Amino acid sequence: MKSYYVSRGQTLRIVLGIAVASSMLAGIANAQLLPPESILDKAVVNGIELNKSNPVITVAPGEMISGHMQVSMSNPCWNCILPVVGINSWDRTFFDDLGAIPGDSTLHARTFTFSFYSPDTPGDYFIVVFHSACYSAADNVYGCYPPGDPRKGVPGGGDDIWDLEWFKSWENLMPSGDFCCGKAIKITVQSFDVQKDFRFTDVDFVPMNPGPDGMVDTPDDIQMPAMLGNMLPDSNSNGKFDVRYIIKNRQGTVASTNPGQLYGVLTIKGSDISTINITDTFGSQFNVNPDKIRGGIEIIRVNRISGLATIITNTEEVTSVHIDNTGNTVSLNIDLHTPLEADESLMVYIKFKTSLKQLPPIYEDFDNEARVYINSGTGKEATASIEF
Repeated sequence: MKSYYVSRGQTLRIVLGIAVASSMLAGIANAQLLPPESILDKAVVNGIELNKSNPVITVAPGEMISGHMQVSMSNPCWNCILPVVGINSWDRTFFDDLGAIPGDSTLHARTFTFSFYSPDTPGDYFIVVFHSACYSAADNVYGCYPPGDPRKGVPGGGDDIWDLEWFKSWENLMPSGDFCCGKAIKITVQSFDVQKDFRFTDVDFVPMNPGPDGMVDTPDDIQMPAMLGNMLPDSNSNGKFDVRYIIKNRQGTVASTNPGQLYGVLTIKGSDISTINITDTFGSQFNVNPDKIRGGIEIIRVNRISGLATIITNTEEVTSVHIDNTGNTVSLNIDLHTPLEADESLMVYIKFKTSLKQLPPIYEDFDNEARVYINSGTGKEATASIEF
């Protein structure tokens, strides 16, 4: 695979072509065209696997976006090959040649591996893998003209991929759309964002390498990237995390859950954030356990580039904490000494354990909602749910 960065002054020109567009079929003789097929197999962005039915992730302005997306596509054009390209919707200077697919009507997987910064302006943006009946990957993006045509290789001619009206309906490229020649994932850029999920308790926020002397707690120790915990499964991809009750057969009551303990994790991203006020509410199936700071609640600050974390749980930056397992709420007030930067996250881990031991199970969804106020401004909400 080859990646290309094209300056605005260069004469390399990349054109979008789609097999169903007549202008893209020039030079392809006797091609038999049937409706092609495209399927999003998998998308991972910044270590998070996106929902294939609605692949959306929220990032901060200027945040590094790294990951990959795999799309399987068919080519029913028996006597032609279809070049496959990866692009994003905001940077005209970049495309990735993912290799052509042959005309045999079977599905062929292509993977776009990417790493670039999100736009500085909030909004919805897209990362796309698509194919066409153009002459090359470059033609796919900037204009599908035959060899020798004076328009070939000339950027900004009005038919660049980003200029075509029928392609600029980016939402139509999402899995729920009817675009047949590729798929997209959505990148939502917000100046500040809050997200909720559930994770296993396999965490180590400040892992240390003992260094050359092989001994811990010595000057040559090296801090390693934080282990932030694996997310609980979502087996049916409905956006709800899976937990199973362990039932005492005779009594029909709850003995435990699988997993036995779990974290409800709140992630806050943004820049110039100094004060954070959080109200976290949760259902009756779980309690915060233990019901105290440092144990029941952990608060860390993570650099998303280096992966290194700083624990601020027991520092004066956490100005107040209140845990109420009767009212099912946690309240936190945080006053950071230095504002959060664009490539940092503030993460709050709340440890839950079943409150129904020796009681009948409750099979309603367990909802965990956080209301977050930043810099004493407008609040935002984030919710995660568990199904049993």
